[in-house]
Amino acid sequence: MLKKLQTLLESLLNRGSTLQNDEVSFYCTFCHHSKKKLQVNLRTQMWQCWVCGAKGRSIYHLFKKLKASKLHFEKLQEFSGYIHTVSKDKSYDELALPVEFKTFLEVDSGNPEYHNALGYLRKRGLTREDILRYNIGYCETGQYSKMVVVPSYDKDGILNFFTGRSYYKDASFKHKNPKVTK
Repeated sequence: MLKKLQTLLESLLNRGSTLQNDEVSFYCTFCHHSKKKLQVNLRTQMWQCWVCGAKGRSIYHLFKKLKASKLHFEKLQEFSGYIHTVSKDKSYDELALPVEFKTFLEVDSGNPEYHNALGYLRKRGLTREDILRYNIGYCETGQYSKMVVVPSYDKDGILNFFTGRSYYKDASFKHKNPKVTK
């Protein structure tokens, strides 16, 4: 799985050099240094250029800074459940998207719940690009059953909050938040 992630990064940053501890180095596209000084840890997603100081805690954030294509973000989403994000000053292990969470990319478009959730978002003025950009999904079952789930990420692309909104008018709960501080 790490090799596939490295291949995805190489499609954006050109050929990388494999280092120890699941790290890969690339030529930095921010400072254009003559040596491979941009290091990415494939397991934790942390990355840093040792020359210009550009850094972040997620590959998603790196892709945003590089203005990656929609296709790159879609392929990156395949790794979202696999990569564990670690931060020294904050603990995010308490908060995760619901297990039943589905994105609009991974679901059969013939599913009626898919159409109801997508219809709700379209009525609220969201486009397909908005849904992909903000990783909006929905749940068919579980605690957030029949709700659209809107995640919130910090500046490093780490999940810090999400909310569930019912896409049916007659639902007993209109919205539901996780039991964490905002």
